[in-house]
Amino acid sequence: MLRWAVVRKLLIVALSAALVAAIVVPGYKIEKQQQTQQTCRRRLEQIVKAQERYFAQHGKYASELTELIGDSLNFTCPQNDSPFVLQAADSLHYKVSCPNGHGWVSNETASWKLEE
Repeated sequence: MLRWAVVRKLLIVALSAALVAAIVVPGYKIEKQQQTQQTCRRRLEQIVKAQERYFAQHGKYASELTELIGDSLNFTCPQNDSPFVLQAADSLHYKVSCPNGHGWVSNETASWKLEE
């Protein structure tokens, strides 16, 4: 009889721990994904600012992200360090996008701001 009482209490503790984990873990994953997305978008916004400085100095946008070096920019998505993709249509237009789908920027327009 005593043995079953101990087993029952242990089972209740184990189920309680599993329930707490089932509630907490998904929330943590979602928060981590949101932080990664925000970091990625901040990096894209920094590239926009660097492109504007480059345009002010050269009269055109950089056709390669490496031309913007010197601004301590990070040209990768923090999710897996995949490099951002620069699609330069011409010297007056550009688009930089995240390969992981966190968004894109184009001539001071950000995809996530269009959604607001």
